[in-house]
Amino acid sequence: TSDMTYNDEVADYIEQKGFHRGGKFHVVGIIGGQSSGKSTLLNKMFGTRFDTMDSKTGRKQTTKGIWCGVAQGQTTLVLDVEGTDGREKEEQKAFEGKSALFCLALTDVMMINMWMHEVGRFNAANLPLLKTVLEVHMRLLHGGEDAGASPTQRPLLLFVLRDWDGSTPVESLRETIEADVTKIWNEIKKPEGHAGKPLEAFFELQCETLPHFVYQKDEWAERVVEVSVRFSSGEVFEGRGSKDVPAEGFSAYAEQLWKAIDVDGDLDLPTQRKMLSMVRCDAKRKQHHDAFVRGLDALVASLEPGNFRDKAESALSKLDSDFWLDVSGYDAAVAKDSMAKLVGDVWPLLQETHDGYVRAAREEEEERFAAALRDLLPDDEDMPKGGFSAQAEELSDKARTSFRDTVNKLTPAGSPWRERMHDKEGHFDMLENHIKREVAAAKKTLAAQVQAACNRLLKTSLSPKLVELLDVAAPGMWVGIRRAHKQTVSEVSDRMKVILTDVGMWSESEGARSRASLQGFADILVNDKVSDKAAEASLLDKAFNKFDLAFNRSKQRTWRLWDSPDKEFDKASTIGLSTLYLFELSQLYPQGEWPKGAKPPIYIEEERMEKLKSDYDARIRPELAWAQVVRASSSTHSSLIIGCLVLVLGWNELLFLLSNPLYLIMLLLA
Repeated sequence: TSDMTYNDEVADYIEQKGFHRGGKFHVVGIIGGQSSGKSTLLNKMFGTRFDTMDSKTGRKQTTKGIWCGVAQGQTTLVLDVEGTDGREKEEQKAFEGKSALFCLALTDVMMINMWMHEVGRFNAANLPLLKTVLEVHMRLLHGGEDAGASPTQRPLLLFVLRDWDGSTPVESLRETIEADVTKIWNEIKKPEGHAGKPLEAFFELQCETLPHFVYQKDEWAERVVEVSVRFSSGEVFEGRGSKDVPAEGFSAYAEQLWKAIDVDGDLDLPTQRKMLSMVRCDAKRKQHHDAFVRGLDALVASLEPGNFRDKAESALSKLDSDFWLDVSGYDAAVAKDSMAKLVGDVWPLLQETHDGYVRAAREEEEERFAAALRDLLPDDEDMPKGGFSAQAEELSDKARTSFRDTVNKLTPAGSPWRERMHDKEGHFDMLENHIKREVAAAKKTLAAQVQAACNRLLKTSLSPKLVELLDVAAPGMWVGIRRAHKQTVSEVSDRMKVILTDVGMWSESEGARSRASLQGFADILVNDKVSDKAAEASLLDKAFNKFDLAFNRSKQRTWRLWDSPDKEFDKASTIGLSTLYLFELSQLYPQGEWPKGAKPPIYIEEERMEKLKSDYDARIRPELAWAQVVRASSSTHSSLIIGCLVLVLGWNELLFLLSNPLYLIMLLLA
């Protein structure tokens, strides 16, 4: 405005003129001397309505400040800049530099309006102002972090030469202007990295001539139309892209730029554009985030495990497209950062729902795995078979794969949860820990079942051998028991080793523990069997039977005259007593070889042993008396036979036969 403040109504004006959000547009500006016909030229070229000078009132300034218009039928903003060298603002020459710099910073094409006769006259052609503008322009737009890089777009400096009479060829005029501007270019201080680069690397120079406005009005109008076609057709904009900010942000950017120029001319224009982008993109981010939050309840209500991924991806895709539509034209890097932040703020809103689905899937998988693992275990009474470890590992892999597939179906693309679920204490880690716990518990259960089954196998194998040995109660009974005990423990231990190795629970220490457990169980089994036999009332009968078999062969023995019942009695009595002594004290291990901390169990206490021995003695004594009676009967019978032989044969013949047993045997056989 005329008081050098920015007009807040520019944004509404641009919107009213139909500039679409995010659409492409161009900016054209004009600078030149005061009352040089700039506004008239713009009105004719673009159909604008800038105020123009009335020659009847004198050459006074009509355009004060910088005015903005819109070209008819085009998406082009037109800036009409207050003329330089104006009498009214003689004391504010600084405004000329600020306005020119402002115009050059905003426009794709900056027209420099001047009279033909000013070409070659340094001061009259406003070239000192142009020198200052170019130098500041280079420092601000090409002196930052990208210093040394070639520009992606070149503004067009279009010199419009008024009152051309045709006396000087246009090409000659263009060469003169180019020489003057090149001289300026060579004299200005350039940022490091650009010192040796030519003018053409940063700016493009063109010239257009116009006939005299007063004396050749028709020709002037025709020529202006020809020049305007270059703009309406887009020719002058080719290769210049679009602005660095969208149409909706142009006013804010221009205001920010002007305030910075007005306060301090030494400003960083790219930073200004980036700051505007940051402000606008952040505002759009908040706007879209709030809109997403408002629709979150409805979205969550429509979700279920089967459609979560598709709906979440669809919602994020729409959010992405809507956001980019709103920030189109702003700094791409800033917009990308804002979008990333928006997405980062939105994903957590869906994470709780997703986590619930994943947790339910994990718990279901854990239950399914535990049930399948239990099915691998045998019934309590069955001997476990091999292959458990391989089957458990197969079930584990199946559970992992199934859960991973389920998570993949649940997890939207681009969500940050996928990797987090693999973190320590994440869902995958929790499933893995559950699998390990269940397998370890199953192996422990299986090991216990193996131990119990092996105990049953040991009992089934050892018990019949013990019963047989105890029933016979031979003098070598304990030797047989030791042998059966050791052999059975060894065989069952080998069987246990095979099964526990398959389960993955076998080791040297585990083997020693398992063997010790089996051995202890076998010890108990032996002790129980011997204790039961020792406690039976028939133990005395067993001892007597041993005596009877040794003494009188179960009443089948015929005692002869030459037999000695007393000696036979003492021998047989000792045999019977030895049977009692076999059951008095355990002899499972030789003396000094008992397991550490173990003592030989006593099956028959001293008092009971004395009672058994007394009863045993009382029972066998009648057998000695009977044997003596039988022997005595056998001696009387023999005396009668000898008497008869003496009567029949005579004494001498009898002595002959007795002294010759062979003849006696032949006689008896005859």
